[in-house]
Amino acid sequence: MSNSTEIQEEKKPSLVEKLVEAFTLHYEPAIDVSDSDEMKSTRDILAEMNSIDEIFPYEVNKLMEDYGFKIHYNGNNFVWLLKEK
Repeated sequence: MSNSTEIQEEKKPSLVEKLVEAFTLHYEPAIDVSDSDEMKSTRDILAEMNSIDEIFPYEVNKLMEDYGFKIHYNGNNFVWLLKEK
């Protein structure tokens, strides 16, 4: 087969990508603290995901940033600013 006739396979989303995408069905990025309904740490988000596979916080952080979520330091912890859909 030549390169022009080969069908390129689409990259399948990873488990963490699917979980973060599902998370975004319930939340959208808040503009700032006053706009947020909730603030959750990455640890809180990981606990909600209850995955059967190990998920690393840096993977979730990267995807949350890619979806436009903002991180905020609340004096004790870094949290994501969330707005319920």
